[in-house]
Amino acid sequence: MSTQKRSSFENLNYTDQNLAVSRPRQDSSRESKSPELTELLAKVDAALQAGRPKHGIDLIARSQNRSPWAMNALGVCNLRLGKYTEAIDIFRSLVLNTATLALREDAPTLFKINFATALLADHKVNGCIDVLSEINNDAHPSAQQLWAAINDWKCRFNVWERIDQFLGGEPTRPLNLDWPLGELE
Repeated sequence: MSTQKRSSFENLNYTDQNLAVSRPRQDSSRESKSPELTELLAKVDAALQAGRPKHGIDLIARSQNRSPWAMNALGVCNLRLGKYTEAIDIFRSLVLNTATLALREDAPTLFKINFATALLADHKVNGCIDVLSEINNDAHPSAQQLWAAINDWKCRFNVWERIDQFLGGEPTRPLNLDWPLGELE
């Protein structure tokens, strides 16, 4: 008898609650947030705007808020610190269905784009492309920004890099992401 390890985030409710509860699937990116969460996100945003993502992490830790929106903010802070593996793990727990390894339909598009951004920042271009393709929201400004960066990067490939990319390899040519990575809301 094998037991499958389940993520503590697997059944997250995307409303602002510290407890994870199941509910019908829907994109809840427009759902209201509690005043406490709104205040926390504003403080984390101010820390990020000031170039202090570590302070943002400290704010989240002190708040003990473990809502999906607070975890998204934690992922963005790690992304801004260059801790891409940690950010990927946080976003993965928010957006992937562990049973199917597909993106959760009820996860906000912003979380999925942050996951794609973290993958791209960690040079996992094919993974980023897979996530962006599954999102099906090319109109989102951040998705457009990621696609533009990928296309610009690919245009600079030599023939061998194009072949390597076509065969599923991850080219070693640096990818320039020259904007603040990740979004809170």
